[in-house]
Amino acid sequence: MSRTAMGIDHLRATGMPDVSNPGGPDVAVPVGPAVGQWAQAPLGFVHCEPASQAPLDWPPGAAQPTPMSGAGDQTWIYVYNPSVGAPIAPGESVHRSGLASVPGFLAATTEISAADANAATIMGVAQYAIPAGFFAFILVSGPGVANLPAGATTGGLPLIPGAAGELAEGAVGAPPANNAYNACGVSGQAADGALCPVILDCNG
Repeated sequence: MSRTAMGIDHLRATGMPDVSNPGGPDVAVPVGPAVGQWAQAPLGFVHCEPASQAPLDWPPGAAQPTPMSGAGDQTWIYVYNPSVGAPIAPGESVHRSGLASVPGFLAATTEISAADANAATIMGVAQYAIPAGFFAFILVSGPGVANLPAGATTGGLPLIPGAAGELAEGAVGAPPANNAYNACGVSGQAADGALCPVILDCNG
């Protein structure tokens, strides 16, 4: 199904109506009290998409992981992109960001660097573009796609934080060399970087 129990399309980012263009596309919701006014669900709301033999629902134009059926449930979490002008692109890893102006709400950001990132910071991975100031669901666990470094991937290895917004494959070897302690999923079939099929298991 393409809607949550609350009737929200979990495969589409939403903002707020443009009062100057009734019926037109949504516009960004500025950081502040309006965030709560235009959210369609509590931030942090979790949606589970049950496993099915039929292909999983997927956003139009988004890269699709293969195979798409028989790979288990998907778990999605509802977030808000508080960036100013910076969209979250498909395949980018995201993590929680605290904003003093709206205490305690759940936001997404791609400000993750290889120097200080660890798997505990990663909430999930965007499966479609989330414009600045928009609400959307990101994939927490199950089959999906993620940005991996350019170049052939091996497949079947732990996913660990890489460059900003990217994941990478952990090294082969016995723990801790294989980075399994710092993993947020496993890489899928061998692919040539960019958007690669993965099975996620994020805990951020």
